[in-house]
Amino acid sequence: NTILVALVTLVPRDLWQERWFSEGLAWFSLPLVWVTDRFVNETHAIRVRVTAVDGRECVAVQAHQSFRRCVAQSAAEFALHLLERQSRAAEPDMPWQPGVWLPEELADDPAWRPGLLQRLSETSGTVSCGFSIQHTD
Repeated sequence: NTILVALVTLVPRDLWQERWFSEGLAWFSLPLVWVTDRFVNETHAIRVRVTAVDGRECVAVQAHQSFRRCVAQSAAEFALHLLERQSRAAEPDMPWQPGVWLPEELADDPAWRPGLLQRLSETSGTVSCGFSIQHTD
């Protein structure tokens, strides 16, 4: 965590928004996380802050007993969400497009967001989960 705080402080914000940078950092840190997990009891948390173009901000925090199980369960939840979307495609206001989806693209539709967030926050082993949304005036 100390290293991440330093990186966030030192690395320009524009660079964090580049997929190649975040993906490279994830691949670089993978062996470090693997070695660390061998020596400590596993509990992981993630905090994500998103700022919309209009200034609205959402902060989400989730803590989980096992990072690997949480990632696997989240991937399964996204797959279930896609299958549900596909099965309801004939209903009005239930758009479906086959293809590759990023998680943020799945959650961009307000009609689907509550169910998806509920699924993800109730994955087995979740210690805590919460969201905070700041609205603009």
